[in-house]
Amino acid sequence: YLFADFTCGRIFVLRKSDGGFEASEFHSGLDGAGVTDLRFDLRGDALYYTAFLSGEVRRIRFTRR
Repeated sequence: YLFADFTCGRIFVLRKSDGGFEASEFHSGLDGAGVTDLRFDLRGDALYYTAFLSGEVRRIRFTRR
């Protein structure tokens, strides 16, 4: 599960951990964009998010190892 913090400009991932859940940073350095929505593309190769302050749609691309 991914979620963003509007104020601090970071995206977090929530994972199961020892009977509970643990949040860790997924992506930072969003320049205080004010993330309001997160969506994956159809193949799951990129995560798109809307930046409230600029009105832009931005992309984070994934690389396969």
